[in-house]
Amino acid sequence: MLPQPGFLLVLWCGVAATVVARPIARHTPAATRGRQRAVALLADLLLFPLLYGVVLELIGRADLMTGAILGATHAAVELVVALGRPDRPTADARFRTFLARTLYGIVFGFIYIVPPP
Repeated sequence: MLPQPGFLLVLWCGVAATVVARPIARHTPAATRGRQRAVALLADLLLFPLLYGVVLELIGRADLMTGAILGATHAAVELVVALGRPDRPTADARFRTFLARTLYGIVFGFIYIVPPP
């Protein structure tokens, strides 16, 4: 059975990480518009925190380094997917996205609490 992170903790970590990382990524030339931007914001607030929480619970620790590794992995997967699109982002946009996702993971890992076994 998968570990079940606390809902309020996951929500709080997602909000804090989004508030810190979102301004870096939203000023990219390849930023999405309208409905896609709203979906991306909801994913940052609800979907990714749940996934990050489950991964951190499975690992059994949450700190800056673990969050940075998780965020950088997330950013790498996101960049590989973005490179396959016909409207490829610029190098600046790719760097900002990578930086924002890594920062998201760092903040999430710093705030999230994994109880001792």
